[in-house]
Amino acid sequence: MPFLQGCAEFGLKHPEPAQYCLSPSKVSPANAILMSVRAPVGRLNFADQQYGIGRGLCAILPRTGQLNLSFAYHFLEASSETLQTESTGSTYDAVSTSDVLALPIVVPPFNEQTAIARFLDHMDNRIQRYIRAKERLIELLDEYKQALIHQAITGQIDVQTGRPYDEYKESGVEWLGRVPVAWRVPTLGKAATSIQTGPFGSQLHASDYEDGLTPVINPSHIREGRIVPDTSISINQTKVTELSRHCLCANDIIMARRGDLGRCAVVGDSEEGWICGTGSLRIRSARRIIKPRYLALILGAHGVKTTLGFLSVGATMPNLNEEIVSRLKIPLPPLNEQAAIVEFVSNIATSVDTARKRTTDQVSFVHVYRNRLIADVVTGKLDVRKAAASLPDSDTLKVASGPGDPPTGAMDYEPDKTLSTDSSAA
Repeated sequence: MPFLQGCAEFGLKHPEPAQYCLSPSKVSPANAILMSVRAPVGRLNFADQQYGIGRGLCAILPRTGQLNLSFAYHFLEASSETLQTESTGSTYDAVSTSDVLALPIVVPPFNEQTAIARFLDHMDNRIQRYIRAKERLIELLDEYKQALIHQAITGQIDVQTGRPYDEYKESGVEWLGRVPVAWRVPTLGKAATSIQTGPFGSQLHASDYEDGLTPVINPSHIREGRIVPDTSISINQTKVTELSRHCLCANDIIMARRGDLGRCAVVGDSEEGWICGTGSLRIRSARRIIKPRYLALILGAHGVKTTLGFLSVGATMPNLNEEIVSRLKIPLPPLNEQAAIVEFVSNIATSVDTARKRTTDQVSFVHVYRNRLIADVVTGKLDVRKAAASLPDSDTLKVASGPGDPPTGAMDYEPDKTLSTDSSAA
């Protein structure tokens, strides 16, 4: 029998089990509502078959003819904040079966429950299609951004003209393919004045860390091309002096040499003097031939990351050292073209990231709208009986053709802004 310990395998509506067992101590019947009773409290799914369930879940089966299954599901969605308020636990939030049984529920006549469930199921289908379309748009924006960056850094287009270069030559590097004739393809060792790994474990221990001093930068502190230090991972001046050869200077590149290989950032003026951590690697570029920000673009390219993965060593985790990184071959256009590529990529990133944020904000708004709609309908603030009666028998609605437009009719209901959004007030 499929077994669910908690909500980790919950899908959009039904679980996607990853574990099975022979004799579970507790079994959820098919067509029950599965609710997470441990953090995160209140997440829901429908049981599309029998499931063995662990302590992280409870199964709720409405009485036939008294409580509509879909109505109960939506009411529990609207009551999640109330349950979270009731949750207790010294190490994690949780509610008991008694807490769930004691949850007050509004029970309209059964025919009204059916109408409410029909309306909310219909609207939920429209809203979920809209959300999926927006999420797909976000994926496409990311793919578009990466495709343009790849074309720019590999010379497939001249970013100053928007067209391919006049002549190309073979680079001898698989992920690069052909490059413009004027470009060179040296090793990184020839384009850098130094490549230095962070201190060995014997040089820097967890006991050396203090709070609020000189930050030590490990791969987890390199995020989307920026350095985001952890104030608790820092060392005092005495230790900084001991590790002075690992200090970062402005325009250095710090790169992950473990885990997500190639994740990197350019060191800014305010980050000068910080320490390259054990899991990181510092690259000081030969600025007479290569710009640091251009080199950071190259190191973050998909082809470079794949190559580094092949070259890395380590039985349990990919690992890089100075020798491996120095052998990496990189495309090297003239300095003026490097500057143009950096500016082009920056403009593309700004444009795409703005569109991505706008789309993400739209999705967030629709989630808020959905939650408010459900709460107002299941608590009787909005009468949907006539709307439910006029719905088509089959849900054949499609997402509006414009990727920025909500599905027609999906936003016709505007909640009264004066109403409380606290579901417990109902």
